[in-house]
Amino acid sequence: MLEDRGVNPPSAYPAPTSFRLPAKSSQFESCCEQTSGPGYEFLFRDQSRDFYAFVYASKRAEAEEAVAILNT
Repeated sequence: MLEDRGVNPPSAYPAPTSFRLPAKSSQFESCCEQTSGPGYEFLFRDQSRDFYAFVYASKRAEAEEAVAILNT
């Protein structure tokens, strides 16, 4: 799931050159439209926009595939 926070003043979100999957997943709790369960969160900035990327995957290989998509 990708959330665009819109055009904001400069934030502390990084502008990554590539994304890397953390060693451990986090446990997300449902809020608004967000799914609960294990996953990975990526906060980043691109062209004056802040983004949240949430990767939900039951297997690490699936999460790695999602991160590869983020890197394109």
